[in-house]
Amino acid sequence: MTKEQLLQDIYGTGLICTDLRLFLDTNPDHKEAMTDFRNHCAEYARLKEAFERDFGPLTGFNDQGFSEFSWTCGPWPWKRA
Repeated sequence: MTKEQLLQDIYGTGLICTDLRLFLDTNPDHKEAMTDFRNHCAEYARLKEAFERDFGPLTGFNDQGFSEFSWTCGPWPWKRA
């Protein structure tokens, strides 16, 4: 999977998680929505972990296996081809 495809999947899955969470705020007893929420959140975590393993941290406040300033090791946005 390319970096762009993985980011698109992360953003889409994150949006689904947010929508389901908002739905559950007003429908906390909806079992199917809760199951979907848990499944999509697990998928989001898996996608995020895969991205960070292959391409580096998504945010500047991630401390899971990266050096403090590891995001500076790749090309700067204006130097990407």
